[in-house]
Amino acid sequence: MSCTKKSLGNASLLSCAVTAIVCTSFAQPVLASGFLDDSQVSLRLRNLYYDNDFRSGHGSGGSRLTEWGQGFMLNARSGYTEGTVGFGADLTAFYGLKLDSGGKAGDPNSSRQPAILFPRETDNSSVDDFSWAYVNPKIRFSKTEIVYGAHQPRMPIVQASTGSIAPQLFEGTMITSREIDDLTIVAGMFEKSKGRASSDGISMSINAANTGRNGYRSPANVAKYGAQIPGTPQDSNKFWFFGSDYVVDPSLTLRYYYAQMDDFYSQHMIGALTSWKVGDGVLTGDFRHYDSSGHGKNRSFDGQMEGYLVSGFYANDVTLGEVDNQLTSALFSYKYGAHTFGAGYQHSEGDSDFVWPNQGDGSIAPITSDIQVNKFARAGERTWQVRYGYDFTALGVPGLNFNWIYLKGSNALSAAGPKKEQVQIVSMTYAVQESALKGLFFRLDRGALKTEFPGARDMTETRLTTEYVIPLK
Repeated sequence: MSCTKKSLGNASLLSCAVTAIVCTSFAQPVLASGFLDDSQVSLRLRNLYYDNDFRSGHGSGGSRLTEWGQGFMLNARSGYTEGTVGFGADLTAFYGLKLDSGGKAGDPNSSRQPAILFPRETDNSSVDDFSWAYVNPKIRFSKTEIVYGAHQPRMPIVQASTGSIAPQLFEGTMITSREIDDLTIVAGMFEKSKGRASSDGISMSINAANTGRNGYRSPANVAKYGAQIPGTPQDSNKFWFFGSDYVVDPSLTLRYYYAQMDDFYSQHMIGALTSWKVGDGVLTGDFRHYDSSGHGKNRSFDGQMEGYLVSGFYANDVTLGEVDNQLTSALFSYKYGAHTFGAGYQHSEGDSDFVWPNQGDGSIAPITSDIQVNKFARAGERTWQVRYGYDFTALGVPGLNFNWIYLKGSNALSAAGPKKEQVQIVSMTYAVQESALKGLFFRLDRGALKTEFPGARDMTETRLTTEYVIPLK
């Protein structure tokens, strides 16, 4: 259930959300003590300055994307009523305020453009503010929980983006069950996705389908079918998912997940999480294999011509945008004292890019190579990565951390031949440990992308985030 600024005035937005959660609560014969005693309420304040420097220009507009905003997000989580079946409800409400946002998107006379933090006005400038609210009714039976409403999933088949002042949300039903010891099962269906810079949920799509064309076809396909595929942008309102994590022992967790977006793709993921004591440190591993194939209209030529397609490189003249990707990865991390060392490799096979729910408005590919300014999810791509982190507690500065990540991809397939790309990320974080400001958090991220891929641009992106969570109960 949602209330948005689009349908309500500012004054009544929060009132609608609070009324809904109270009504849901009192629908029970008795407002049991657990409902209130186990509740949690907090207010998150997040300030984000975003700057993306496209040194070679950006589209028809300027070479720089900048925006600065302040977000306020209220999170209220109830407990459950007493009895065999418990009932509860959660509330999430958000308000975003623009502090600065450059010029108008696509304005050739401005070097500064609005970025990714706010929705657009009709003249392509950023709105001054935006807001939304969701109420999630929930039911608990034994060790199984059912929640309907807005979710921020963190699964290896779908993951909500949380890097802006507002999070991405997925609307639908999610079931989580822990009836069997050491086994966690999740299942459900999402009907809509709400982007980070939006007040409303929309139907879901995948990379390339949101533009209705595929720009990475082979020369044979271009000659046969023309410079771009006919059709209009297509979407889906059914994303089915199932997942399981089984803890064999403290050192090994086995995983299986399945995703299906109707008329676009089906995806299987098998994996394992490991943790071993090695010398004086701990070595962890994240192993994954994805097998993605077309579903419904995406599997037919007529459906592809309608726009049910995915980006990639198609070496034959039979398919134009059918999902066909197999991606395997391994990421290791070794923590020794204040130091953390990491290394990983990812291998992509098939004609298409890796697929995930993606409306083109800021999404996360749920793979270990998705990092701030790039995803390394292209057809045929081979990606190496190395990581290093340092905890300054060892030098007497608790709360201060440094991280460096470098990724290099090669053999990314395109009509112009295999291409390379690389990313370097440097980040510093600091959380105040004492005083009345305990929990105040600062983060600086700076990412640089260099790419040979057609249509992509080199960039240097800087994000400065300040966050403070105030517990209200």
